[in-house]
Amino acid sequence: HQFSEVPFDYEIDGVKVLSPKYLMLPKVSERVHSKLIATRISPLIKKLIAEKSIDVINSQWLFPDSVAVDSILPEGIPHIATGLGCDINDDLYDPRKRQQIKNLLHSVNSLTVMSHEHTNKLVAEGVQVEKIHVIHNGVDQDKFDIRTRSESLEILGLKKDAQHLLY
Repeated sequence: HQFSEVPFDYEIDGVKVLSPKYLMLPKVSERVHSKLIATRISPLIKKLIAEKSIDVINSQWLFPDSVAVDSILPEGIPHIATGLGCDINDDLYDPRKRQQIKNLLHSVNSLTVMSHEHTNKLVAEGVQVEKIHVIHNGVDQDKFDIRTRSESLEILGLKKDAQHLLY
């Protein structure tokens, strides 16, 4: 319900954001999830191309988002697909999604992933390593730094000889 309240288009810091909605039935539509997205975004992509508003597309999640984009994107517009974790660790090995993802891996211009482990999994699937770029999740080192256990306990006001559960 809350996501249906997100407007179709809005701005964040001067950048126009488009949030098309599409039908999805959890578990039921899993195999065709990318087709449902593609059906909904195809007219939007065509319109943006006609307006010359697209130079490159970076789609997030190999499945279903990147598969959907790749199925409708015309030749000549570079497509960078980003794998974010479960799409590489799980979806790539799910028989309902595997072939769609494998086709995507070989058709996109470039891939970004979050770890070298993800790179290794994609290379094992036949993707050229030169096509893959690792972008690690980042930490603002001005706000966070590594401290010893005793320093951390002192800052948090916790007893050094007690057990602590952090969540």
